[in-house]
Amino acid sequence: MDLEEIKKQLQAHTQQLEKETQEAQEKALEETAKASKTEEQRRAKERKEQEEANERAEKKLADKKEAEAAKLREEAEKRRNIEQEADRKQEALAKAVLAKEELDRQTAEVEHAADIAARQLEDAKRRVLVTETAPEHPLKIFLQHVPE
Repeated sequence: MDLEEIKKQLQAHTQQLEKETQEAQEKALEETAKASKTEEQRRAKERKEQEEANERAEKKLADKKEAEAAKLREEAEKRRNIEQEADRKQEALAKAVLAKEELDRQTAEVEHAADIAARQLEDAKRRVLVTETAPEHPLKIFLQHVPE
């Protein structure tokens, strides 16, 4: 083997190595691109899942707030109904008290009138009794029995 042949073999070997190196680099670039694409897809999927989870959490929070607001509205309505019922009962009680006071006043008037009538009746009985059973005036008796 002469030098020229060795040189050719070295060149061929160098070319072969450069070709293999270039192919290895291309393969590495393809694998890197494929890995980057796969990683980007994984990240996109992860972002999408995170966005969906956030949306679900926001919806859940909104539903919870709406349920709380509905509960508060219901409690307010119950309180309002209770207050209205209490007001109606208070008004009915006030009317009943006024009616009782009016009845008491009328009863007192009737009792007073009955007392006056009873006194008048008693006075009238006494006048009748006094005139019927009252002894005659002593002067009248004396004049009737004049000594002779």
